Amino acid sequence: MTNLIYNYHWKSGSYNPNGIKEINVPNDWSFDYEPDTTGNLPGQNQHFGRPRVDLVSEDFQQSPLDRQFPPNAYDNGKPIVNIYANWMPTWCRLSQSVAGDRANLIGEHNLQALVMLNVWDYWEVGSPARYPVHEKLAGEVRLVVRQVSETFANEWTTPWLLRVKPDDAVNYGQWINKSLHFEVPPWEVYFDLDISIEFRARWGNQNNGLLIAQVTLE
Repeated sequence: MTNLIYNYHWKSGSYNPNGIKEINVPNDWSFDYEPDTTGNLPGQNQHFGRPRVDLVSEDFQQSPLDRQFPPNAYDNGKPIVNIYANWMPTWCRLSQSVAGDRANLIGEHNLQALVMLNVWDYWEVGSPARYPVHEKLAGEVRLVVRQVSETFANEWTTPWLLRVKPDDAVNYGQWINKSLHFEVPPWEVYFDLDISIEFRARWGNQNNGLLIAQVTLE
């Protein structure tokens, strides 16, 4: 099936929204984050801060976690999106608006994202000591789809995916292929689908990060 996402391979260039050099967003995507005026989550004791966004290659070495980049994640040097904040909580989303009509968007679809919660604390490059975060709410990710037209809006979302126990759906430092299945009803002729990968971390760990290897909408 055809992937309806533009620049899903992250190779079509990037830009700095509002001239912010620390936020390097892939073209055809948008990025936003919660300001420090957003209310705290339960247990949170610092305000949200602005994260950074980079496009990194497979030789990326910025985590103490034992892991390799996923097999087949790279296509002739395809980069990976690295969203991260150091020593502060963050809540942000990488989004894209898919414009369409009944011909290509009505009906059943599946949104998939290959992601890793790259959350860790107290590590120095080159040091063998590793202290990944064990708090189950330290990092969370979810997929969101919104159908927007002139007269109505629908929303589909996964639950927040987090580490609850060792055998649960998401563990820090592991690649997880998450999906959201949804069906667009034939109520409107023209509309947009806004898709998002949303990430939040409520404590000021040394690295609060999310890696995104690929996204598909079929």
